[in-house]
Amino acid sequence: MINYLEKLKNKKVIISCIIPAYNEAKNIDKVLEVIENFPYFDEIIIVDDGSKDKTSEKAKKYKNIKVIKHKTNQGKTATVKTGIDKSKGSLIVLLDADLIGLTHKDIAKLIYLVLSKQYDLTILDRQGDREAIWGWTNCARLFSGEKCFWKKDFNEIKMPKEGGYLVDVVMNMHYLKNNKKVRNIYCKNLYTVHQFNKLSKTQGYYNYLKVSYKYIKEAKIDGMLKQINEIEDEYSELKKEARKKK
Repeated sequence: MINYLEKLKNKKVIISCIIPAYNEAKNIDKVLEVIENFPYFDEIIIVDDGSKDKTSEKAKKYKNIKVIKHKTNQGKTATVKTGIDKSKGSLIVLLDADLIGLTHKDIAKLIYLVLSKQYDLTILDRQGDREAIWGWTNCARLFSGEKCFWKKDFNEIKMPKEGGYLVDVVMNMHYLKNNKKVRNIYCKNLYTVHQFNKLSKTQGYYNYLKVSYKYIKEAKIDGMLKQINEIEDEYSELKKEARKKK
C-alpha cells in the first residue's frame, strides 16, 4: 500500500487549505482537530460566510488558522472564491466544515495525485453520501466539497455571479471540457452532517432536491453523463477488484 504521507515529505510547493463554513459551530471542531496537525499545510483559511452562530469564534481557538468572515451570507461559490483569492498557495485543498472521520491519509492522497501531476483535480468520495438517497445514484461522488487542484487552473474558470453550490459542478465541467483528468478517491469512513440532520427532514430534503435541480440545469443531461462517465471512480474500481478475488 502506498504511503502518501511519506511521499509528500519533499513537496516544494505552498499548499493552502480553505474551508468555507456557514453556521457550523456545532460541527467544525471535528475537521479542525484533524487538519491543524496535518504537517503539509502551509496555511489554513476558514471563510465564515456570515454565520449567525459562533463558527468564527470556534475556529479562532485553533493555532495558525486564519479566519475571514463575510458580513453577509454570499453562498458557497463566493466563499470559496474569497478563500482562494486570499490564499498564498499554488496548490489548493478545499474541505467542508462538517466532515466526520477525515484522516491525514485521505488528505495526503488527495494532494499527492495532483502534486505528482497524475490528475488535475481530485475529489474525495464520502461513504456517508452513498447511504443517502442521492448517493444511491452514484452522483453524490461528483459533488463532494473535498478537492485538490492548482490555483492557476481555478482562476481560469468563469464562475456564475450567483453561484451558490454550483462551484462543484462548474469546476467539474470546466476540467472535463479542457481535457483535464479528474478522479474520485473513495473514503470508507468519511461522513458529513446531512442537511436533514442540521434542519428538519422536510427542509433538508427540499434543499437537496433544489441543489440537485440546479446541478442538472447547469450541466444539462449530457453534462451529467459526461461527469459520470469521465470522472474516474475509485469505488467502482475497488468493487471490480473485489469481484475478481471471489
